[in-house]
Amino acid sequence: ESKHMKPFPEAIASAKGYECVSLGEKKSLANCAKSHTEYVLHNQRRFTRVYPAGHRFDSSNYHPQVHWDAGCQIVALNWQSSTTYELRLN
Repeated sequence: ESKHMKPFPEAIASAKGYECVSLGEKKSLANCAKSHTEYVLHNQRRFTRVYPAGHRFDSSNYHPQVHWDAGCQIVALNWQSSTTYELRLN
């Protein structure tokens, strides 16, 4: 069943470890800017998946580090070729 994300205090209190929240990159960035500490606490209690915005039809990528720093566990990228993004962390 699909549900909307609750405000942070309520979402943190009612978190179940098996739940996964899916957010677009803009919503995740807004959460980082608005209340970073609560977003990190939220991500400590449940999985958060961030996916690229719908306007990225040209396979461009956003920078995933901001979302990883906030504790998001799954950050989806449009990895189409080795020249599109200079991500060489591993």
